Amino acid sequence: MAAFLRKSQAQFPDFFKNAAEYKSCRNQRKGDCMKQAVGGVVIAILAVLALTWIAQGNDFFLYRAFAPKYEQVRRETFEQSKAYRQGMVQELQNMQFQYEQADPAHRQALASIILHRVADVDGCCPEIIPPDLRAFIDKLKAERTQTQSRPSWEK
Repeated sequence: MAAFLRKSQAQFPDFFKNAAEYKSCRNQRKGDCMKQAVGGVVIAILAVLALTWIAQGNDFFLYRAFAPKYEQVRRETFEQSKAYRQGMVQELQNMQFQYEQADPAHRQALASIILHRVADVDGCCPEIIPPDLRAFIDKLKAERTQTQSRPSWEK
């Protein structure tokens, strides 16, 4: 074995010389050894931070991709709930009562608000509106189209 090492050292003298120098920090100055240790720790910390940032960024990009879909499903589920349906019908009936009690100057503003609210209901679930309230809404829509179809000088 010793003969083999001598022969190897003769063929590759630089390799064995460098290997012996880098074998331990004892042959180097203490400052160099400390710099290498601190540098290694800093690099390790930066690598952990980079991996954490990549993982968190990935969560953010996944959230950006799926949040609108999740919110749409949540909204549709809410609009199909019994509480939403009953509350909307009750609110529209209260507005109908206020419309009947209002003077003609306020009726146009109330009609606009009622039709705006009904547009949300008609988009998701028009079947929840009772027949009497549907007739009232149709009457408001007819009045609105009559006033909008007349020329401005006739109003």
